[in-house]
Amino acid sequence: MGPKVDNIFLDNDVLQFTLQNVNVTIANTIRRVILSDIETCVFRTYPHDKCDATFEVNTTRLNNEILKQRLSCIPIHIDDDEFPIDNFVLVIDKENTSNMVDYVTTEDFKLYDKITNNYMPQKDVEKIFPKNTISSQYIDLVRLRPKISSEIPGERLKLTCKISKSCARNDSMFNVACNSSYGFTPDKNKIDIEWKKKEEELKKDEKLTSDDIDYLKRDWYTLDAKRIFIPNSFDFTIQTVGPFSAYQLVKRSCKFIYDDIIDFKANISEVPINMSDTTIENSFDIILHNKDHSFGKCLEYLLYTKYYEGDETLSYCGFQKKHPHDEYSIIRLGYKNIVEKDTVIKNMSEACDEGEQLFKEIEQLFIE
Repeated sequence: MGPKVDNIFLDNDVLQFTLQNVNVTIANTIRRVILSDIETCVFRTYPHDKCDATFEVNTTRLNNEILKQRLSCIPIHIDDDEFPIDNFVLVIDKENTSNMVDYVTTEDFKLYDKITNNYMPQKDVEKIFPKNTISSQYIDLVRLRPKISSEIPGERLKLTCKISKSCARNDSMFNVACNSSYGFTPDKNKIDIEWKKKEEELKKDEKLTSDDIDYLKRDWYTLDAKRIFIPNSFDFTIQTVGPFSAYQLVKRSCKFIYDDIIDFKANISEVPINMSDTTIENSFDIILHNKDHSFGKCLEYLLYTKYYEGDETLSYCGFQKKHPHDEYSIIRLGYKNIVEKDTVIKNMSEACDEGEQLFKEIEQLFIE
């Protein structure tokens, strides 16, 4: 039975749905990718050697480093992958010439087109840096103090910054979701049945009043009831904070995963495969460079279900990343019979095919 999505509910930027007929590994892979791997347009200001911001004038109370960090936190609402970001440069140039405190906000942002040598129309800029939907205000960047006298002018900020692409894996300032979580779908029918059994037992104790039983019921539904759930069914909550809708986040996460699988399969012949230094017979260590738990655990699950639970050719299947800072991870496969490396490659390739198809099916279930 293929994956299924049910109980879809969208409230503003929060999407809730139930993903059924998939293993927890698949659900967790989608969750992790949404939190860390979806690329978005950003102002990259860190580290220093990769900083795209150039400060020409800054007489504000905040130094350049603080302003760079603030600038990178501002979301850029461009959801078109074909948008020519290399053609545009952010320009900020504002001076306080009044006798009141003023602010540099996203309303003061201008985008200069290097191809046409013109500025983007302000109505289009406002779509890229919109007002807050709740307060109807623009995002504050820095405060500009007024001039004190004719000899002491008001504060001024002038800078330019390129637009690039990055993701939360590189810096959490570039996150596109503030909530990406799931929980087991409770089996309400079984929960009620189990509580009735529990309630009958409690009623036999004459010392317990009805208030005591009500209290114990609330306690039971808070803790024990959570252990009764529908297998392979997960209630998701996704909340976006960037340019992409919650639907787009799920679809983009699936696309990222199956694109990663396709790329891995295309270069599968170059993947290092070594004989394991272990007591497991006929075992191989597959070295996954630049792959973390999101990809590794997913591939482990696909291999496990197909060759350990399926045709039972494997005696062992496991994934390990020894340290979070390691740039590689390992999948260890143990075979019941003697096999060559070509068999390992063939098994991984077939598992990748199934993974690609699975995530494409999940992607197609989400239509706005």
